[in-house]
Amino acid sequence: VGEFPLAWPRESAYAREVDLRVSAGYGADRYAADGLAASRAAGGRLRTVEENLQTFLRWLDEGKISTKNLDPEVIPFGSEPRASSSAVLTFYEYSGGEAARPFVVLPETAGAPGALGAALVGPGRFAREVHLPNLNALRARYRLRWIVGHSPLAAREAAERFGCPRATCDLDRVLKDPEVDALVVATPHAGHAEIVEKALGARKNVFVEKPLALSLAEVARIEGAARAAAGRVLFVGFNRRFAPASLRIASDLAGRSGPLNLRYVFRQEPLPLGEWAGLSKHGGRFVGEACHAVDWICWLVGAPVVERSRAWDEEGAAVLQLRFADGSRALLAAGPRREAEAWKERVEVACGDASWILSDFTDLEVRRRDVVRAKKRFFGKGHREALEAFAAAIAAPPPGEDPFGFFASSRLVLELDAMLHDAKAQTG
Repeated sequence: VGEFPLAWPRESAYAREVDLRVSAGYGADRYAADGLAASRAAGGRLRTVEENLQTFLRWLDEGKISTKNLDPEVIPFGSEPRASSSAVLTFYEYSGGEAARPFVVLPETAGAPGALGAALVGPGRFAREVHLPNLNALRARYRLRWIVGHSPLAAREAAERFGCPRATCDLDRVLKDPEVDALVVATPHAGHAEIVEKALGARKNVFVEKPLALSLAEVARIEGAARAAAGRVLFVGFNRRFAPASLRIASDLAGRSGPLNLRYVFRQEPLPLGEWAGLSKHGGRFVGEACHAVDWICWLVGAPVVERSRAWDEEGAAVLQLRFADGSRALLAAGPRREAEAWKERVEVACGDASWILSDFTDLEVRRRDVVRAKKRFFGKGHREALEAFAAAIAAPPPGEDPFGFFASSRLVLELDAMLHDAKAQTG
């Protein structure tokens, strides 16, 4: 029951002649004669894994599935089932405390002098592909001490893979650990605000993936928690501003005397069926993804937004126009990717007679008076550099209540998202 890892050691099952069957989340009627037609008639939506399980339990209760030929057994969670020559129906009993107990996976190793004790919360795909490799690559700055997961098995697997000595489902235990200096939060978006508040309340430094929160009320509560945890650093994973290509543009613009004109096009790939990032309870795709563009624009301009307007174009893209206190203007278009576009993100910045065109934060073209002056390729979107900046900020906390502008960017993202929903409702 639940998520089944593809890396499960099937050889052990085969050696014991265990017949392993894993159900795909197609729904109970998927293979009925009229199942596909019924699915299409209902809008083409296949059932979720949860609905599939509910159907199985209902059929079990109704007697449509018989267990009379199975040998039932109830054992404590974590114990080995007894050997049997017949088919066995095994029920595992466990309490929340069992799942919350920490696993000591590997022997403790000493980190580099001055390295921060770090805990990774949410060892999902993004954390395994980005944050955990980067934390290990930055051993001079971080010593990975805990991995906290919703699933004990997922937490332990990630800990073993990335050399972390402890894995658990008990966040409170981690927050009480005096050797944990910083949390890196990479859970689904709906959990960010609560975890950040708890971590700041425990006086931990926090790096949270974007978005910081899903409502203005949550942002306000986090601001209060940050003020109460004075001296601790709250960092949001707006990594685009730390990308090497971004820093090159910012360096070229240092000391500028005139306003900027920006155009940022953010294209979104279709999400796989059932992907949590597209669900409204996690903020939707503008709050969850296009927030990068809003933050990048605000960071580069470095002035407050004084005017904003919004619309939806005929192809379903959100179009936003921003005017800043220093006279700079920005246009942001966020929507589906078009076939002719080879890039996902494209930024155009103009100041005076100079312009910068950046595609996917890798290919930068610099022009003066419409003549190409330089072309350069960069690597990375700033994920590792953001973690380095976080560690540097902990070593020397900057003054002010919003020194990085993360609160301002987060509020603006939520306000713009509300504007877009209003515009869509008005246009039908």
